[in-house]
Parts: sequence; structure tokens; C-alpha cells
Amino acid sequence: MLGTVGESERMEGTVISDVVNLASRLEGLTKLYGVGVVVSERTLFALDRPNQYKFRFLDKVIVKGKKDPVSVFEILDGNTPEVIALQLKTQSDFERGLLHYYSEELADAKTYFENVLVISPDDKAVQIYLRRVNHFLEYGVPIDWEGIEALTEK
Repeated sequence: MLGTVGESERMEGTVISDVVNLASRLEGLTKLYGVGVVVSERTLFALDRPNQYKFRFLDKVIVKGKKDPVSVFEILDGNTPEVIALQLKTQSDFERGLLHYYSEELADAKTYFENVLVISPDDKAVQIYLRRVNHFLEYGVPIDWEGIEALTEK
């Protein structure tokens, strides 16, 4: 919905829609994961040639105000050449860590995530996964866990 909101002394144009809300929430994820550009799966694969970009899966989340999970990806091309080089160097271990994480093979996931941090200690996404893995190793994985992170902040 596109329209004008406000009163006669103070008016502004705005757009209100589910897509705009999601875009705002995804933009907020850049700070959480310490990345420059985040896009949804739908956006990434709607591109004419998504493979012309370097990207990595970040997480499957339910953002505040939504009910359905969204897969989110980092577009690596938005980073400095040095960061891109580190991410490409650690991509295999990161992906293996994710595979083990989502398979609830937490000790193996931890090993791969720790390998990434040896090479790229500032990778905030990996730090997040490692915290989750350590939490699950200590307290167990909830019975109804589906690997979807419900986010409560904008």
C-alpha cells in the first residue's frame, strides 16, 4: 500500500506492505551477523544470474512480525577483497559446519566452526553458530527443534 500519512501540518509518503516489513527486518540482520548485505532466498533466486554473485547461506529465521521462516544469505561481493578471500578460504568448513549443525551432529559442527575461526576470527556468523552449538552441547537440543531461529528484535 502506497500512500500519504500524517496530518495537514506534517505529511509524508510511505509504503506499507509485508515485503517492506521483511526488507526492514533483513536489513537489521546485517548488524546481528556482522555482514554488509543480506537477502532472502526469494530475492537471491529471483536475480537473472544469481551465480554471478558470491554468496553464502547465513541462517533460517523467523523475523519479528512474521510467522513463516525465511532463508537468508549474505552477498559476499559487498565485503572488502580481504574479507571475501577469507570467506572463500573458509567456505567449505563453514558449509560442513552447517551441514552437521542442521543434522544435530554438534561435536562435528563445532570442529568445523572452530576451524573457520582459526582462519577468520572475526566471522560473526560463525561465532553465532558456535554459541548455539555450545549451548546445545551443554543443555541438549529441544525435541521440537527445526533449526529455525526466531528473532525477537528488529
